[in-house]
Amino acid sequence: MTAKDTNSDFLCIQDPYVVDGFPLGDAHGYPSFSSNRFNCVTYCLTTNLNYSFCNSSLNTVSLNIHFANFTFRLTNAYFQPQDLIDNLITEISHLGLNGFSDLLVGDFNNARSQVWGYGFEDHRGQVISEFIALNNFMICNRTDLGPTFVTENAQGFPDLTPLRGSPSLGGYGCPNPEVPRDLFFSQGVYCLW
Repeated sequence: MTAKDTNSDFLCIQDPYVVDGFPLGDAHGYPSFSSNRFNCVTYCLTTNLNYSFCNSSLNTVSLNIHFANFTFRLTNAYFQPQDLIDNLITEISHLGLNGFSDLLVGDFNNARSQVWGYGFEDHRGQVISEFIALNNFMICNRTDLGPTFVTENAQGFPDLTPLRGSPSLGGYGCPNPEVPRDLFFSQGVYCLW
C-alpha cells in the first residue's frame, strides 16, 4: 500500500530517512515541503486543492490550504526528544498561527499525559497540555484506536493532532488520526490527512 492508495491529500512525516542531508525523495514526484532541519516533511498528494507554502522553522513546516471562504493552516512539527520542550513550544508560538483554523500534526516524543492515553503526566506532557488548552486546540486523536507507536519492545501515543477551529472546516471535518500499520515511510511516524 502506498500513500496514494489511501486517497489522502497530504502526508506529514516526522523523522524521515535522510540521505546526503536531505529527506529521501518521492518516486511519484509529489510536491514536498520541509522544516529547516529536514526533520519533518509534508507531501502534497493531490492537485485538487489550492495550497501554498507558508513558512518553516527548525522543527516545523506550514502550508496554507485555500478554500472559497477561508484559509486553513496545516503545520507539521517534530518535537526533538532531547530538546527542551519549552523552546519547542516557543518555536510553535512564533509561527503566527492562523488564529481560527489551524491543524498541528506532531510527533510529541517523550511527552506523556492522560489527555492522550498515558497513565500519568510528565513535565513535557504538562507543557504541551497547557499549550493546547491556552490556544484553544482540541485533540483529534482517539485513544480507543490504540497507540500510534508500536514496536516489539515498546508502544505509546507520541502522535497528536491538535485542531483549532470548527470541527467541520469546509466539510473536511477533523482528520482521521489513525495511523495505518502497513505504511513505513520513515524512522519515526507520520500522519495521513
